[in-house]
Amino acid sequence: MVRFKNRYLLVRVVDEIDSKKASRRGTPGLSLRDVYYAVQESLDKNFGQFGLVVISASLQIRYFDADSGICLVRVSANHVSVLRAAMAFVTKIDDVACRLSVEKQAGSIRTCRRFASSLKCAEKKAAFIQSLS
Repeated sequence: MVRFKNRYLLVRVVDEIDSKKASRRGTPGLSLRDVYYAVQESLDKNFGQFGLVVISASLQIRYFDADSGICLVRVSANHVSVLRAAMAFVTKIDDVACRLSVEKQAGSIRTCRRFASSLKCAEKKAAFIQSLS
């Protein structure tokens, strides 16, 4: 019996208010469903119906936090490169100009959660240091 191998991507949704710089992270108005449909639309536009159907069978967004903009995506190990390419072409989610950047790719959900918690600690530390100066 063959086991299905999945990969987990820790993705950050970065809201681009100004076209030259990404000024803030997170998008409070977006939901998990909005991100999912934006990725599906990008898959359809860039890889056609076949690419959409093949990846949609294993694509699942496991977690989305709108405040921090962190999203956890599960996909089959065979289709990770196609999904990453489709995420690179996302420029708008629900009429909000933003982009998706992959922070970490891992083989287990536990590794992604550990990285996400260390990422949040580093951001809090940087915000605290910036508030002091």
